[in-house]
Amino acid sequence: RGKRGGAINEAIKKLEKFSPDYIAIFDVDTRPERNFILECIKALEKCKECYIASSKRYIANGINFVSETVEVEYYLLNFLLSKSSFKQFNGLIGVLRADVLMKERLSEEVITEDADFATRMHAAGMRALLVTSTKLYEDAPMSWKELFEQRKRWYYGGLQLWRYRFRMKKLKFKVRLWWYLTLSLTYIIFLFSPLLILAPPPILLHYKKISKLKVVFGLFIHSFILQIAAASAFVDFISGKKVKWGKIRRASEVVS
Repeated sequence: RGKRGGAINEAIKKLEKFSPDYIAIFDVDTRPERNFILECIKALEKCKECYIASSKRYIANGINFVSETVEVEYYLLNFLLSKSSFKQFNGLIGVLRADVLMKERLSEEVITEDADFATRMHAAGMRALLVTSTKLYEDAPMSWKELFEQRKRWYYGGLQLWRYRFRMKKLKFKVRLWWYLTLSLTYIIFLFSPLLILAPPPILLHYKKISKLKVVFGLFIHSFILQIAAASAFVDFISGKKVKWGKIRRASEVVS
């Protein structure tokens, strides 16, 4: 029933009798720092128009070529997240206001219920809050095939968000601009792949290991896969074909 969105809605229904102020959502592979929940609650207490508080994401399983490449990608995503006026935390991993979550619920008809919820909340004038005093870690796909399937779902879900384009017109220009950029530039990633030749210096500066330069080659493969995933999602979307949900292996499964 609605995959992840339906499962979360069922959990919310069970929690209603407890009348909580906040609800924390984590995935099975999420590893928040000890102070994560407390720091997010503190931040929400100071921002009444914010519906969620969360932190930057980091990769916990950078143990092979693919996951190491995604690990580097996440540093770029974290930078963009800190600058964006439209913040969307993947998986809705974070601490949310219970009253907002219980009232709005998650859509069970879309592929990316997290992005759908974020768009609806921003359209309603609310904000997502990035907390810099804590971190959380999660697993990256362990193969190029898994990365392709994951990102194809994300791209397909992004195309479904255009249904809210008229609602988003009412928002401030900065929020609308970032929303439009998120739903457009990410689909033509090949245009930015030449910029990867600039990647070696920051990678060396951060990791201080020559061996990490192999990730530059991984980023070229990564951008190619993302472009194919975007094109495949677009074709499926306009043809009315549904995207299948694929399981991503955990690091423990690969090692064993």
